[in-house]
Amino acid sequence: NNPNTTARTITVVINDDDDPSNTATTTVSIVRTNDKPIIDLDNSSGGNNYSTTFTEDVSSNLLISNNATVTDTDDANIQSATITLTNELNGAFESISLTAAQISTALSTYGITATTNAAKTLITLTGSATKARYQTVIRQIVYNNTHNNPNTTARTITVVVNDDDDPSNTATTTVSIVR
Repeated sequence: NNPNTTARTITVVINDDDDPSNTATTTVSIVRTNDKPIIDLDNSSGGNNYSTTFTEDVSSNLLISNNATVTDTDDANIQSATITLTNELNGAFESISLTAAQISTALSTYGITATTNAAKTLITLTGSATKARYQTVIRQIVYNNTHNNPNTTARTITVVVNDDDDPSNTATTTVSIVR
């Protein structure tokens, strides 16, 4: 995962029982490549995606993940995450969010700044913090829809984390809407 990048020298000598050959030497350079982080929103099943159901007048503050995990084989920390409600269909009635207390804890305890756009369809997490700390914050994000007659088209919420070298895969939560 993180190989030592010191050059390796390979030396070959052949002997025919009379005399050894000349010495052939080559040097092998080792170059590291970044392994992208991986976000899994439902690590209990195959794939990285999660599906859930929001039921009008029954559900509120529905978690977007049942057990998100963040892995990265060559970085101890994650630098940022972007969580997006990609198809807001009921305007200001629906949102993705963290509570004010969760935002405060993310910063004071985990060193992660959480910001939300005005439409509450985008949450941006920034700050160098461990994968476990990013997992904790992502696991607290909720979807809510207070519309009296919500559009029943499934909602899509995407999550991407970044290790400051490369973005992760895009993991998706699909929220079925039931009236």
